[in-house]
Amino acid sequence: MNFDATQIDIICQVSMVLKRCPYTYTDKGALFIIGIGKIFIDFELKEIQLINWDYYDEEVGLKLMGVCHMYQLQAQDYIE
Repeated sequence: MNFDATQIDIICQVSMVLKRCPYTYTDKGALFIIGIGKIFIDFELKEIQLINWDYYDEEVGLKLMGVCHMYQLQAQDYIE
């Protein structure tokens, strides 16, 4: 995988917000597992995908929205 500096920074920012490392990486981005939900940073679509994820922690949700704003990413909810 060849992530550029900005993509690495985004992964690091999300890791700090979630207080966990990515579960796996792909050429497209990084996947985090949080309880029954998942967060996928999709660099092709330029979005953070919140998959089956409930805003159980408002502070975490607001921090993720801040990361989206800083890097001009969209936040999208998805259900599997």
